[in-house]
Amino acid sequence: MAGISIGIALKSVYSFQAPLHGESFTEEIDMNRMMRKGYEVAQRVVDDIRELEGLSDIPIMIALYRESEPSSPIPGNYVARTIVTDKNTITNWETIDEEYILFPSEESEHKHLEEHENVKRFGDKIAQYFPNYTGLTGSGFSTNKQLQTLSIEIPIELFGNSELTGFMQHVSDLVYDIFDNYYDIEIKVTSSNETIGHIYRKAGDESLQVYIYH
Repeated sequence: MAGISIGIALKSVYSFQAPLHGESFTEEIDMNRMMRKGYEVAQRVVDDIRELEGLSDIPIMIALYRESEPSSPIPGNYVARTIVTDKNTITNWETIDEEYILFPSEESEHKHLEEHENVKRFGDKIAQYFPNYTGLTGSGFSTNKQLQTLSIEIPIELFGNSELTGFMQHVSDLVYDIFDNYYDIEIKVTSSNETIGHIYRKAGDESLQVYIYH
């Protein structure tokens, strides 16, 4: 065995009932408080591993993952990692600057204003084309404050293959007109929870990959 990699998931929200079996409440767990607990648990994990036969000096990488709140439409993210080589004590942690962000939202407006405005404009243009459109949901993934991927889902009810083909052509034209190509972009068109259209472009590419599922 060359090494061990372990992820430790930590809650961002504490759920409880007060009094017992009474009304439910939630309380956000402060990042610093969560990290202190994560450091403590990670050290206990290392101590337990070192007591196992054959693992006294094997490299161990541990990453701390902050879960999103239960009702959030986006996942959580890794916040820190460390590597313990042939020692028993964790001496330092490296911060991981990555996160998932809901588009459009107050957070996306604050952190990625240009892409936030582009997603809103994209939705407005779709609404002008198709009156049955009810909205979209988007999530972005960024590292070191730079957007790496943008995924958008468009739930819509369409009637017939020709209407779907026309809608996908319109959406493709909008992607070319509105979104830059310095990050991966994925558009999923869904109907009754099934994907009926898929548009994808890898960062740096000029052309789109378009798939229609009749």
